[in-house]
Amino acid sequence: MKKLLFLLAFLPFLVNGQVTEKFSSTSSNYDLDEWHDQGTIWERTDDNFTVLYNTPVVGVYFSDSAVTIALTEDEWATVTNAAYNLWTGQASGMSVTVASGDSITVSEPGDYLANISLSFSAEVTDTIEMAIVKNGTATAPRVSLTQLDTGLVSFSLSAMLFGMTTGDDVTLKVRNISDGDDVIVRHGSAYMYMLKPD
Repeated sequence: MKKLLFLLAFLPFLVNGQVTEKFSSTSSNYDLDEWHDQGTIWERTDDNFTVLYNTPVVGVYFSDSAVTIALTEDEWATVTNAAYNLWTGQASGMSVTVASGDSITVSEPGDYLANISLSFSAEVTDTIEMAIVKNGTATAPRVSLTQLDTGLVSFSLSAMLFGMTTGDDVTLKVRNISDGDDVIVRHGSAYMYMLKPD
């Protein structure tokens, strides 16, 4: 009798703990584990899921570098090398254009998020500014650091890029706002992906 009462007491918990059948027409609870796909946006209509769009994404990097970026005071210079192949990585739905100087070319219109990090060395007391540049224009926000000693300096930057259109060009640029001394870039990484299509 005690065993029966025990089972009856826990019966509601056992029922509630059951997994609802996927795509059941009588329930709004769905197990999407088997339908998760990195970078894919799904839409649910009438208990069916359809792909709305595959998120364009690109990730590029360079490391163990000693590339000198020639600078003129207060003028932006692209973080690249003489062969325009400093950055390497992978892209889906976007392309990395080498000919125009290690840039990222948008192939799908929409709103994007870009995350950038860069390590460099400069002359002591020089202040270096970094910006994400869209079609030749530096975007906000920007970040700047002053070289306080002879060590390595690192900084990072995130920026929303609203209203990107097909063919828009994105590059990473730096400038010296103290004088015309050059910088040596050591490590860099960039990750950019679409948040919302137009």
